[in-house]
Amino acid sequence: MAPPKISKNVLDVFTYDPDTGYILKDGVKVGSPSGHGYIYVTQGRGRKYLAHRLAWYIYYGEWPNGVLDHINRDKTDNRISNLRDTTQSINLLNQGKCFSGIYRHRNKWRVRVGRYGECGSFYCFGEALKARNKKVKGITEGALDFDLDSYTLKVVEGPKEPKTENKGDF
Repeated sequence: MAPPKISKNVLDVFTYDPDTGYILKDGVKVGSPSGHGYIYVTQGRGRKYLAHRLAWYIYYGEWPNGVLDHINRDKTDNRISNLRDTTQSINLLNQGKCFSGIYRHRNKWRVRVGRYGECGSFYCFGEALKARNKKVKGITEGALDFDLDSYTLKVVEGPKEPKTENKGDF
């Protein structure tokens, strides 16, 4: 995704609290939800920013290279520990479809993960899930792991470190 044009004074106007995920203006939380569930922050005469992308920019001093994924799938949770810069493919794996890539074929469970192909066919759903997790873990470099007991995706690796350079360069 191409970085949006940004007002030169955005870093002077807004601050970001990485522990709460809030964008602040003069110490007051700003932003409003969109119809799609994301928070938008408006600056000046209607320039809108997605709050999670603006938070990333303020924290790291650069726009994300790819898609920003909300790890816990809560579109309003913009804490920096809940955001990761990833590909669209990885983001789609974290959409809340618990058993993405596993489907029924005749009397077996078949596993297929994106363009990476078939993992095999299994009589037992648990074995199919294990094969899917192994394939997904290899693709995502350990970023996702599925916990069958709690039906949630959890983070295996932490967020990257913030940049300490001057954030005012445009």
